[in-house]
Amino acid sequence: VPAGDWGPGTAPPAGTTFVPKYLNPPGFPKHQVLYNLDLVESRGERTIILVESPFSVIKAESLGIPNVVATFGASPSDDQLRQLRKFDKVHVWYDGDDAGYRGSEKAIDGLLHYTNVLYVPAQGSKDLGDYQSRDEAMEWMTGNDVPGMLAGSILRLEGARRGHHG
Repeated sequence: VPAGDWGPGTAPPAGTTFVPKYLNPPGFPKHQVLYNLDLVESRGERTIILVESPFSVIKAESLGIPNVVATFGASPSDDQLRQLRKFDKVHVWYDGDDAGYRGSEKAIDGLLHYTNVLYVPAQGSKDLGDYQSRDEAMEWMTGNDVPGMLAGSILRLEGARRGHHG
C-alpha cells in the first residue's frame, strides 16, 4: 500500500508494515546535527537555506543549489540554531504545514538577533524538494522571502487562520 494512501495521525491499512519516513540509528544525535553543514562550510558559503528534510537537501543539490542544510524534522533545536548563527544570511524554508509554521517561527526567533534571517513561505504544499528546476525554486525564494522581523507576525496570523494559538 503506498504511503500516500494514509497520512499522519492515521494508522496504515491492516496488513501494512509501517515504515517510518526517517529511521535514524539508535543514539543518533539528530538534534545536534545539521544535515549537509560540513559540505556547505567547506564550500565557504555565507548564505544558506534551512529546510526540514535531508531529502530536500539532496534534491536541491541535484538542481544545483549548493547551500542547503536540514534539521531532521520541523523542530530546530537550540544546538542547531547556535550552529546557524555564524552565517551572514539564513533563508528558513520549511514545509507549509502546522509543524513547518511552528518550526519556522522557532528558527526565526532563535536567529533573529544573530544573523540576517528571512522566511520563505511554502508555495501551497510545495517545499524546496518539490521543485523541478533551480530557476523555479530560486525565483520563488527571492520573490517571496520575508525579513525575519516581519515573519513572526505572518506566521502567527497563519496559525490563527488555521485555528492554532500560540
